[in-house]
Amino acid sequence: MQSLYSVGNLTRGTSLGCEVKRSRTFLQRLFGLSFRGGLSEGEGLWLAPCRGVHSVGMRFAFDAIYLSDSLAVVGLRESYAPFRVGPFPPGTRSVLEMKVGCIARSGTEVGDQLVCRPATGPNSSSDSQR
Repeated sequence: MQSLYSVGNLTRGTSLGCEVKRSRTFLQRLFGLSFRGGLSEGEGLWLAPCRGVHSVGMRFAFDAIYLSDSLAVVGLRESYAPFRVGPFPPGTRSVLEMKVGCIARSGTEVGDQLVCRPATGPNSSSDSQR
């Protein structure tokens, strides 16, 4: 089962999403968003652990936010198009895949500190990470 998180940018004081699923198993990370038609506003996928992503088999573009162990932003890729592989920024330990425009809307930049907290509601989990 995937845990549901709310993700914020502590550096900018902005929200990236409140319906971010965390994929922890190999299969969840491998297939990611491949069978989806798109993402709604505030929705995303947190691939952890993960050092990079691909968009092979995807039907839509997304924003990719590459994170360190401490959830500091180490790389960004806006509008990651379908059927691409890489980049793999050094220091990446997890990746957020968000709706296109999330990076620009939240003002997220390399070096920013993010926080991921369990979302409230029926699908929320009890673990958290900063």
